[in-house]
Amino acid sequence: MKRTGTFRWSLLLALVFALTAGTSWAALTDADAVFLTVDNTYTAAALGTIEVASPDVISKNLVTGLGGDPMGFVVEIWGEKKILLREYKGSGTADTVSLYPGEDWSGPVAQKAFGDNIQQAQVEGDYLYVANWGNTGLRAGSIEQYDIEDFLDGTADVEPVETLSFDDGDAFTDQVKDFRIVDGYLYALVSDVDGTFTYDAGRLYKISLPDMTVVDSLNVGKNPGGSVTKAAMALYGNALYVACFGGGYVGALEPSLVKVDLTAFTATVIDDGSALPDTTYGYCGLAVASDGALLVNVASSNWLNPTLIYRTTVGGLEAAALADDFWEDKEVDLSEVAYGLGIGFGGTLFFDGATDRFWVEGSYAAVTIDRAGALLRAYEATDLGGNPYDLLPAAGLSFSGEILRPSGGSSGGCNGGFVPAGLLLLVPLFLLSGRR
Repeated sequence: MKRTGTFRWSLLLALVFALTAGTSWAALTDADAVFLTVDNTYTAAALGTIEVASPDVISKNLVTGLGGDPMGFVVEIWGEKKILLREYKGSGTADTVSLYPGEDWSGPVAQKAFGDNIQQAQVEGDYLYVANWGNTGLRAGSIEQYDIEDFLDGTADVEPVETLSFDDGDAFTDQVKDFRIVDGYLYALVSDVDGTFTYDAGRLYKISLPDMTVVDSLNVGKNPGGSVTKAAMALYGNALYVACFGGGYVGALEPSLVKVDLTAFTATVIDDGSALPDTTYGYCGLAVASDGALLVNVASSNWLNPTLIYRTTVGGLEAAALADDFWEDKEVDLSEVAYGLGIGFGGTLFFDGATDRFWVEGSYAAVTIDRAGALLRAYEATDLGGNPYDLLPAAGLSFSGEILRPSGGSSGGCNGGFVPAGLLLLVPLFLLSGRR
């Protein structure tokens, strides 16, 4: 009996440990944002999470050893939300693409080598779509379609099912900067550039899925997004709003904000940049909240000028006859941020409904801003454990291991309180041991 009691209590302790460990895993799902940082040499990167609380809970270095040029995307695979990371490896070498999280952040659910400087990624149905930026002025970009099962299968080769390249016959190289999938169509934002960083008008392509057939295209402004790629467009209602930097990274720019009506597939310039501080400033990215509040980041081709953030509304922007002083009373006050957002070309931004705020990443700090344009919180490099490099929402992440099609009878993983299924089998044994 003594041995049986010892066995019983050992099992109980094991179960308690499993539940405790499960709680630590589940706590990670409380994160509101995932951030990427790089060191001062821009050769090593790490991943962490932020939980909006009082005070905020910042978990640094959950994933370390990443290369110096990482980018993250939220993808939903058969109902499970994951974080897709890509590490750009340079000319002639495929990106390293990793899928997180599993039961925890200790390792990727899947990892393969494919893509060429991926700037956007999304899963639609059974396919993963990626936008390859290539190398500005040197290699053309493309949209590639991959079978998601090949990516998840540890033994399968990953080759594109379809590849769509963009060549309009001119002397410029076509770079895919961003895309959105809406109602069965993929809208790809393509920028024309040459090796001297001279830009021609960008184009938006309407592509039918899943057969990857170009249906239509139209012109937008020069250098859409600047160096801010995955936030170059925002969807609101039946329209895409496109931020265009307006040219290269020295001298005067021709910026614009463009509205693309997706029903008629027509483009209208709703802001020609005349209200910006001077001709060196251009639009880099934008985000729209559910009520139409709009945030836009503006950077300069003069590296000494700081990145600016403006807040308005979609309706106000479209209705305004944009006077020279249109943005003056709409600038978000970043004076409390020690070094501002940083110089250069801005950073990622998005509106997150789960936290009811805008999130903006710059080279010096990441900040959160409410719908009215008030600064809520600044996260400096010292808070994050490194220089901010990317930022993405974490709401609804699925912490599970194996990912299965819904028709397979399971969505995979350990979602039931995050207790491994094998440990649950010990419960009947525990009960039986008490009866001896």
